[in-house]
Amino acid sequence: MALPLLIAAVRALEPFQDLRRQLERPGGTIAVPALPGSAGAALVAALTEAQPSQLFVVVAAGPADAERWLADLAVLLDGDALALYPQREALGEDEPHFEIAGERVET
Repeated sequence: MALPLLIAAVRALEPFQDLRRQLERPGGTIAVPALPGSAGAALVAALTEAQPSQLFVVVAAGPADAERWLADLAVLLDGDALALYPQREALGEDEPHFEIAGERVET
């Protein structure tokens, strides 16, 4: 269930246009400071629609934050284009949880 009006409103903002221009440059990598609530997800959704050929990665502080980002983006974008890369449950080469190892491989 995409929210096209919200995404269009974000894309119309001048700071969004500046951000998009920065990303279009070769090697365009930027860091955006924390945004309140789901504003970060709205920004990522707008960037995804504005630049559909690019891959966007969100790095979360922990599993709960990652799940929140995934849920927010699933509302804003087509959920089929989203994937969660779960953290490892153990250190070292062996992954004791086959389900998590499978999710990591699938992602």
